[in-house]
Amino acid sequence: MPDIERAVNWAVGIANDDSHGYAQDDRDRGVNFDCSSLVCWALSEGGFPLGKYKKGNSFSTGTMYTVLTPVNGWTKYEDKLPTVKRGDILWRSGHTAIAVSSTDLVEARMNEKGTITGGKSGDQTGSEIHVRKINASGYIAFTRIWRYNAGAIDTSQLTVDGLFGTTTVKRWQQVMGVVADGIISGQYSGNKQYHQASAAIQYGSGGSSLVRAVQTKLGITADGQLGPNTIKAIQKHLGVTADGYFAAKPAETVKALQRRLNTGTF
Repeated sequence: MPDIERAVNWAVGIANDDSHGYAQDDRDRGVNFDCSSLVCWALSEGGFPLGKYKKGNSFSTGTMYTVLTPVNGWTKYEDKLPTVKRGDILWRSGHTAIAVSSTDLVEARMNEKGTITGGKSGDQTGSEIHVRKINASGYIAFTRIWRYNAGAIDTSQLTVDGLFGTTTVKRWQQVMGVVADGIISGQYSGNKQYHQASAAIQYGSGGSSLVRAVQTKLGITADGQLGPNTIKAIQKHLGVTADGYFAAKPAETVKALQRRLNTGTF
């Protein structure tokens, strides 16, 4: 069974062991690590399912999202980051780390030359792989957090009733790997005619992380707004008539969505 404590403790142990160092060009033998191989090996040590990735074949900062999914028990936070918890996977473009506490992280950062390649193997200087403050001065902020078991997918079956309520939206959010609060927020009020009147839709500004995730998957403009063009793209994806409306009660589009979500996918 996956154990995030085992993963964190392993990574901290590597940071405290001077026989390890940083080397992006020699990151997968268990001697040296770069940022993503440290996280990958730690999760592997913790018993997490990583698909094709494993010790000796680590993911990168650009591919790790393929295994940190709701199906594997991870929730992704991106729009509004929560207070960091021990075991969170922290990410920004080009770098990743593991939270040791709400204030500290463990990371593989750079070699003794201040570069990512060309250093001496297995010569931990104390700063190559280390524990530091998350918000230490001079460091770039992280923009994404993955948290284990914060929102694993509910495996119970949705009622296929065609009603676009908070339960359906929450399941959709879980499947898409965004915060599962059952609400599609920040919607343009001019699109009300295309929606069912539902407590699951809140009007305002800023768009929805769920809708952006869906739009990204469908390859359309990701503005976070559930407008007629996005609804048509969803309908085409689900194989129903693409009229741009969620408005009917019960809606065939929502029934098709509920059936798809009952398979654990979108």
